[in-house]
Amino acid sequence: MKHDKIASLLSVKAPLGFHHVISNKNGIVERIKDGLGNYDLRINAGFFIFKNEFFNYIKHGEELVDEPFTRLIKEGQLISYPYNGFWKNIDNYKDKMEIDDMYVKNNAPWIIWEN
Repeated sequence: MKHDKIASLLSVKAPLGFHHVISNKNGIVERIKDGLGNYDLRINAGFFIFKNEFFNYIKHGEELVDEPFTRLIKEGQLISYPYNGFWKNIDNYKDKMEIDDMYVKNNAPWIIWEN
């Protein structure tokens, strides 16, 4: 999808405990909220693409989602790309162990290349 927005993010189906992304039919982000809303909930997957203009929206010490994204949302300059493939957060040792276990059991959907 080609667009002229300043910032974009990847959104995925949500496990519990993440910010969720609410976008309109064109992918323009309208809100980012905490918590679980419904079963078709999408979250910020943590992958971003920014144009250079993005740096005009962020100030020293600010948290990406709370301040700069809020400014971009108010101006309609943040777009979400929904992704429905495999995604798993790795925020702690337990998450890493789960991914390692999937790999050892030959259940690694992120490996898309041939041996």
